[in-house]
Amino acid sequence: MNNNTTNDYSEQIDEPLRTEETWEEEPSSNYFLGAKIAVKGLIRNWKQETVTNSYKEYFYSIVWKVMVVLYVLVFIGAIILLPIVLILLLFEPGLIWQVCVMVPLWAFNICQRVRPMQNNTLFIEGLRPLDENTANDFSEKLEENVEIQRKSWGAAVIEGIQEGAYFSLISLCLLVISLLVPFIGSLISAVGETYLVAKCLGWRLVDVYMTGIRKMDDKQKKKFVKRHEKALLGFSLPFTLLCGTPLAGPVFLGYAQAAMADLYHDQIQNREYHIVDDNQV
Repeated sequence: MNNNTTNDYSEQIDEPLRTEETWEEEPSSNYFLGAKIAVKGLIRNWKQETVTNSYKEYFYSIVWKVMVVLYVLVFIGAIILLPIVLILLLFEPGLIWQVCVMVPLWAFNICQRVRPMQNNTLFIEGLRPLDENTANDFSEKLEENVEIQRKSWGAAVIEGIQEGAYFSLISLCLLVISLLVPFIGSLISAVGETYLVAKCLGWRLVDVYMTGIRKMDDKQKKKFVKRHEKALLGFSLPFTLLCGTPLAGPVFLGYAQAAMADLYHDQIQNREYHIVDDNQV
């Protein structure tokens, strides 16, 4: 356990944030670094009893219920539009995998907004073995700022629908490409869908840090994600692929949230100076 890390939050909190002019372009190797950290974080947190117990409680108390509701809604929609669905599946069978990925992700996003403390706990339990002092400092901040993160069920569902509509529109465009361009179009569609889901997942996982600890607004979040775009995408891609595993996929989302602590510890804090004013970016 690293209690004396030179990157300890409490020791560096008075350091100025790196200015816009001093940011170096993120190297392309960060795609692979992010993926490597994801695998390492998954293995490490899988062995952590505190992470497993926290996610079990979270999953059985709310996540699976939201997932069941979403799957039922998708099933009802598919029955109502059965002829269209059958035609689409004939030309694009990959839609089944997309549903397997998107439904758990939507459920996780809604639950994160309604009960942010559960996601916060997973992140903190993942960070604690890496840097206990920073984990304690972050835990206090997350408790102070939890109301900023929390949404009502209505607001959470509306935001989920808005995100779903955005991705559905892009998915439709990709579907058209797959239908118009044989073979290659299907490949483009699959890669595009995976990229979109991975990008969304990376944003949601790091939101614990952006909103709960740094209290960023939307503009600041976009800048932050842009600075770490390659590492975040590389990190979230393995979990996106795992989420598509039937039945077992949702299990990995909790460990993805805990493993975000590894990405913060190994990569993000090395590129970010801790800030004095939470309004700075």
